[in-house]
Amino acid sequence: MSEHAAHVPGTTRRRLRGISEIRSFFRTNTSPVYFFGPTAFNLLGIDRWTRNFSYVVYYDSWDGAHPRVFSPKSKPPVEFGSSEDVTKYLLRDPEVQAFLAAKGGRPKVAMVFLDEETEQIWNGKKSAKEGLDSAVSRGNEQLERFEKANKSPA
Repeated sequence: MSEHAAHVPGTTRRRLRGISEIRSFFRTNTSPVYFFGPTAFNLLGIDRWTRNFSYVVYYDSWDGAHPRVFSPKSKPPVEFGSSEDVTKYLLRDPEVQAFLAAKGGRPKVAMVFLDEETEQIWNGKKSAKEGLDSAVSRGNEQLERFEKANKSPA
């Protein structure tokens, strides 16, 4: 621990002080870190600062040419209602899960678009099937409300 880094009471972590310690922390990172989202643009460039960083995205803007972007090859047509839906889809995708397993380690995940349900799936409090069933149910409820609100007079 450097002379400037302070121990954070109650944890095994140390407090980083200053840009040089923050940069060193991320450049010497040994855990895989993944950004999940529709595209890599939200955190584009952070892979230059963070060792073991990869983007897991639905839309690959580089068509496979970016070395740190992973996008599942099999993508059936899906209409997403939000960026959170894209993130949930990626978390459940078998190709993505195989990619993460092959990389090994205990991954850390960065998400710009996160909702409570995604967090429950990620933490194992809800299965992927339960999450999908819940999303379908919410979608059906929204469609019913829309139909009622836009019902033409008879």
